Amino acid sequence: MHKKSIRKLAQLHGWWTYQSFLKRTRTWSEDQRQAWIRKQLQQTLVGAFEGTRYYAEVFKNIGFDPRTDFEGPQTLARLPILTKEIIRERFEDLVDPRYRRLSAYAETSGTTGKPMRMLLNESYIALDYACMYEMWAQAGYRFRDPFLALRSYVPSRAGDPLWIHDKAQNTLFMSAYHFSPRLAEEYMRAIQDFQPKFIRSYPSSLLVLAEYLERTGQSLPSVKGLFTASETLALHEREAIERVFGRILFDWYGMTEPTLVAYEGADHDGLNMVWQYGHAEFLPDDTLAPGDCRLIATSLQNPVMPFIRYDTGDMVTRHASENETTLYPRKLARVQGRKDDVILTPDGRRLPSVNFYSVFRSAPGVVRFQIVQFGASDIVVNIESTEATFERHPAFLKVKEEMRSRFGDAMAVEYRINQRFETNRDGKTPVVVRRRANKAVEERKEYVLSSQVAWSRSRAGEDILKLDWNEADALPSERVRERLAALVQDAHSIIWYPEAYPAALHEALAKHHGIEEAKLLATHGSDMALAYLTQCYVTSGDKVMIVAPGYDNFRAVAEQRGGLAMHFTFNGEGDFPLQEMLRKIQNEVPRLIYLTNPNNPIGYVLPPESIAAICAAAAKESALVVVDEAYAEFAEQDCVPLLKQFPNLVIVRTFSKAFGLAGLRVGYLMGDVTVIETIKRVANPKHLTTFAQVAAQTVLEDWPQVKAQIEEVKVQRTRFIDFLRSHEVKCFASHGNFVLFQMPEATELTRWFEAKGILIRDRSSQLAQSARITIGGKESTDRLIALFTDYWRAKAADEITGG
Repeated sequence: MHKKSIRKLAQLHGWWTYQSFLKRTRTWSEDQRQAWIRKQLQQTLVGAFEGTRYYAEVFKNIGFDPRTDFEGPQTLARLPILTKEIIRERFEDLVDPRYRRLSAYAETSGTTGKPMRMLLNESYIALDYACMYEMWAQAGYRFRDPFLALRSYVPSRAGDPLWIHDKAQNTLFMSAYHFSPRLAEEYMRAIQDFQPKFIRSYPSSLLVLAEYLERTGQSLPSVKGLFTASETLALHEREAIERVFGRILFDWYGMTEPTLVAYEGADHDGLNMVWQYGHAEFLPDDTLAPGDCRLIATSLQNPVMPFIRYDTGDMVTRHASENETTLYPRKLARVQGRKDDVILTPDGRRLPSVNFYSVFRSAPGVVRFQIVQFGASDIVVNIESTEATFERHPAFLKVKEEMRSRFGDAMAVEYRINQRFETNRDGKTPVVVRRRANKAVEERKEYVLSSQVAWSRSRAGEDILKLDWNEADALPSERVRERLAALVQDAHSIIWYPEAYPAALHEALAKHHGIEEAKLLATHGSDMALAYLTQCYVTSGDKVMIVAPGYDNFRAVAEQRGGLAMHFTFNGEGDFPLQEMLRKIQNEVPRLIYLTNPNNPIGYVLPPESIAAICAAAAKESALVVVDEAYAEFAEQDCVPLLKQFPNLVIVRTFSKAFGLAGLRVGYLMGDVTVIETIKRVANPKHLTTFAQVAAQTVLEDWPQVKAQIEEVKVQRTRFIDFLRSHEVKCFASHGNFVLFQMPEATELTRWFEAKGILIRDRSSQLAQSARITIGGKESTDRLIALFTDYWRAKAADEITGG
């Protein structure tokens, strides 16, 4: 039978136990108290030794016989610590069959991971209630005084009342799940009608009530005592509650495990441990603050399943009245222990973790669960189940219904079965975790930048050849530099915000590409253009198809908006599988498709007719196609003419590569007028500096010089590819200002080059054993080829020992 099935009997038995046992033993002298604890501890050890296989085995292994070797509480230090893992693995070996008939099953909440099952004697359960009555009595409670329980009740179905009155207990049970600022007035009317003398509640729910009373200037003069449990009471919660009710708050520390109970006394000085219930030890730990200890406890009242030196998993602070030599402790200063967060709903409700346990306890195969809240309204429920098809089990549908009734319709809930659980710094797995940022940001894989050592080494005076980020290695024209120098002398260029939507630059871009100005928008780098596109066209749950390997920053910004990145992979070998991609577009129905063309990092280019086919397939699914043409100037053709044919095509360009303005951050979008107008609604109109605008406009005017530099890069690109292939290095044909190659020593080579002052990019994370090198003019290519030759010479001479 389960603990719940004997609750009513145990409550009545508990009242008798309080009256007949706890009240009597409170009058004992200190000598009587210590003698009783010694006797009870020895009886517990002897009973465990004689009645359970586990303790018989453990005690024999260490040569301990509790019938003859017990000397007092100090003897416990000889015995091993009992952990949750041992209890789960050796459950039956820990049970004393002599007491099984009068016992009931119970489970822990699972605040440190998996719930744990145990057996409890009915007399122990009664003692648990007796301790509660004792705590309530110090606030003046008498049997059947009107009690408000802002906990322990959840409507089972939609439409059920939010509170019920239990006449037998004279208790008004109210749903803590639905108690929100919006419903506080309705709750308050019912509370005032009931006129409770005492309130027991989760701290989080009591805080909502106190805040409402303070905000509205109301009071509950009938209330003489407040009792909190099941959550750690934070200092700010206590202060806010006592500001409204006065100093009538009593906190309770307990657990399902039959080991220890402590409660706040009338002096409000720490927590009084119920020594008749269990015995505590405080173990020091170097990882904790001074005065803090691990709480180890031994049960004195549960012979069916004795817990001896049980690691509670909680951290406590000793009371000032006791020290390391105290063998019979009475008090705790405070419990640091397991502080679960609460779920905060958009309508202001606080949902404590403890009330979710019942949802999963009856679900077959559920080992543990965890609820993670992201931002205000995103929830992920992690479930570990032994059922291989738990998602199809009727119990799972019931779980989803129960959770929906608690969260309401304003929260988006995602269920993950047998996936990764969140852990805290202590390695524990809390039931409730709250993340401040939204789910997309918290869970997205970070876009990792490559090494930035070029700046620090250059500032230190080193001659660095930077060939890792595909920047230009030639300065823009003299005219560009002269105009920038003139701007430094123009006060307005520095103290005024830049021109919004720069007309001169837009006019120059429109002329350069032969399109209407209304079809383009300059941005603070092409990265900003990509961010604007995802902001406008990607919402949570949207599929985003990305041709990989590619520019990973787009994946990052898409996931930041809640997009689900799905990759279409082509490693550059053979022909691009166009028909396969078109089928995937039709089957997956992505919201947006992104590809780099020419591809980065491989270097292949798709012809306009392939891009047209992708745009046509995407149009059938109402998808946007984003073509990142960061390297288009180095290719023989681009997709700009397709803009007239496909309103779902957007082209992104940059001034960082061919034009040599990477440090000024200038990019731009080209697309249908409707797309550009949509993006303008979210774009910052003053994000492009005056210096960037003037430089970009000037390099466009200097296109013949830029074109000549591009042609030189193409010549050196061919020269370098021929050089590598002559040494039997696999190279990919490139249409950008870079070359990707594969060799087993790619990572080693990258590090060796860096030590010599030439920075290249290890791309093995995208394509096995690969590296990418930026191609510039003849001088940098000469230096590059010379260093390759030196590397192979050193390699042949065994002068290179590894990465």
